[in-house]
Amino acid sequence: MAHVYRGPPSFLKATLPARPPCSPRFKAPLQSSLHQTGTNRFAASARPSLAVPRHLNKRSTKSAIASSIQEVEATDGEEVVKLEVEVAEDRCLYTVSLAKPLGVQLAEKGGDIVVEEVLPDGNAAKCGLIQPGDILRGVTGRIVEGGARRDIGGFRRSKSSLFGDLVFVGVDGEAFETVIAAIQSNRCSQCTITLALDRSI
Repeated sequence: MAHVYRGPPSFLKATLPARPPCSPRFKAPLQSSLHQTGTNRFAASARPSLAVPRHLNKRSTKSAIASSIQEVEATDGEEVVKLEVEVAEDRCLYTVSLAKPLGVQLAEKGGDIVVEEVLPDGNAAKCGLIQPGDILRGVTGRIVEGGARRDIGGFRRSKSSLFGDLVFVGVDGEAFETVIAAIQSNRCSQCTITLALDRSI
């Protein structure tokens, strides 16, 4: 399921219905500073910090510039989360929901997290929308609150829960490791991950 937003927007919303799991699963090796989704780069004892971003479900301080703000929603069952991002008028924002593993290789370039490669035969390649060079602007992740918790690098996980609350993590200004931790927090085997990306028109 994908949604594309074009031109100078007002406030655009897209509701992404929950999707059935995709049966094919693909694994790919990890390469140094790059991250290929579907890998288990971080051991539980070394998982990077993932805090709930301050901007979740709140208006951006720059929201007065309505022509450059877009608001997107992602749903997973009954859970609905929103992300607000600024997008230049010469760029196109889109969202896509994929089963795991995603089949994309991410890298940090010039302060942005970009799609370095779409892996052949992966779920992203099957979708056909994601292209190398697309900039990641947000991703859904899961935060567990309550229960018998243990702190893993500031990211609190419940021993009794595998899922947690769905959140839309804004990528802008976040560390690469935090974004990867957000992607890897989607541990539900039937959960899809929603990505918000943009590219030049």
